[in-house]
Amino acid sequence: MNDGPPTTTFPSRQRPRRGAPSLSAAFVVLVLLASALAPWLAPEDPLAQNLARNLEGPSLAHPLGLDKLGRDVLSRLMYGARVSVEVGILSVALSLLVGIAVGGLAGLGGRRTDFAITSMIDILMAFPGLLLAIAVSAVESNRRRVIAEEARAESEAVSSFLSGILGAADPLAEGRDVEVLERVA
Repeated sequence: MNDGPPTTTFPSRQRPRRGAPSLSAAFVVLVLLASALAPWLAPEDPLAQNLARNLEGPSLAHPLGLDKLGRDVLSRLMYGARVSVEVGILSVALSLLVGIAVGGLAGLGGRRTDFAITSMIDILMAFPGLLLAIAVSAVESNRRRVIAEEARAESEAVSSFLSGILGAADPLAEGRDVEVLERVA
């Protein structure tokens, strides 16, 4: 018989298994090494196309298979990881620099500066991240649409200018121009 008080264990207080963090760390190290050593480890050039062998399944030569353009998926994954790792490191470094500068300014700037910066940070932290992402996406897609419309207008202006100088290269285009002029008149 157990003479002591009953013991209970709470799931939230249980320690994680010891192997999980080391397994995660090993995976991160593997990705970092694969991305850093991609030029030497990648089985093929990630941009080399072979349309005759598109969508082949995994094999010894191509452990993850080939994509629809016949490019090696493992090579593309290794080279793509380089970009992801660079973006991750640069974003963390930029956040660190901005955080140190704002924190130093809040700490050394006095009570009012500290209050103003703390209030702005509180507002930013209270704003839902998903809503911010949606707003940025909407603004960005609108900007891209405007740029595409401007590019289309410029290309139409250039093509009409060139066709006016050089004459219509397409005999059907002349017929369409006459037809449009007849409708206008």
